[in-house]
Amino acid sequence: MKTAPELQRIVQQIAQKHGLDLNRLGAYLRLQLEGHGHLVMQNLGTAALGVRISVTHYIQVASNYVADPQVVAYSVYRTQDASEWTQPVWLPLEITELFGGWRLYAELDPTGSELLLHDAVVQAELARTCERIMARNLKR
Repeated sequence: MKTAPELQRIVQQIAQKHGLDLNRLGAYLRLQLEGHGHLVMQNLGTAALGVRISVTHYIQVASNYVADPQVVAYSVYRTQDASEWTQPVWLPLEITELFGGWRLYAELDPTGSELLLHDAVVQAELARTCERIMARNLKR
């Protein structure tokens, strides 16, 4: 599976700046983006291998706020195919977009002890999107 190191680095810097430990169950941070909606980062839960992290940009459409986009990444120290990792890496699993809807490319098995990859090509594309678009937008 492809990782998103730049997105990981930027989100962790933002979290650290605001005293948020994304590895803590229930961790949540909402930032007002002047004229651009809200940025929400949160821990969606832990499993045997790591932590699920959500990074969401909420925009206002009429009188509602909608996720555009929301990416869920899995922060893991190692997987079966990459046992040499010593620092956690982020593996993007799913994305929700206003016009694209929800798409799931990988997920945890029911026991939470193994990652199931549904589409390696599109998961790699999601990782590239996280690096090229989301990370760049968060820097701005």
